[in-house]
Amino acid sequence: MLRRLNEALPGLLLGIIGYGLLFQLTGVWFVDDKLLYSVGLWIGIACSVFMAVHMAISIEDAVSIGTENGAKRKVIASALIRYVVVLIALVAMLYFQVGMLLPAVLGVLSLKLSAYTQPVFYRLFAKNKHNEEESETEPTPIVEKNE
Repeated sequence: MLRRLNEALPGLLLGIIGYGLLFQLTGVWFVDDKLLYSVGLWIGIACSVFMAVHMAISIEDAVSIGTENGAKRKVIASALIRYVVVLIALVAMLYFQVGMLLPAVLGVLSLKLSAYTQPVFYRLFAKNKHNEEESETEPTPIVEKNE
C-alpha cells in the first residue's frame, strides 16, 4: 500500500524506525530517566512517520490538482498542518511531562536523516539485488547434438 502511494516511502519509513532504534540503544545509556527519554524519542519518531506519510499524500494530491496555483496552495497548507501537528504534540508532551524534549526533537530529525541517507542505502541494496538477479538469470549454455 505504501509503495503505491510513493515509491520511496517504505524505505523512508524503514530509515526513520532504524534511526529510532539506533537513538534508543545509544542514548538510553546517557540519561538518568530512561523511561522519559524513550517516551520522548518515540513520540518524535511517531511525528516523523506522520510527517512522511502526510507528505507523500500531500504531494500526490498536489500533483493531481490541475492548476499550478492550486498545487502550490495545497503544498503550503499541508506543510503548515504538519508543522502545527508536530508543535502541538511536542508542547503537549512538555505540558503533561510525558517525555523529554531533546529525544523527541531527535526523533523528528530522524526524518531528515532517513531522507539524506536513503539514496546511499538504496544504491547498496539495489547493487546487491542486481547481483542476485544476474546470478538467477544467467544464460544456460546451448549444447549441440552431434549426429
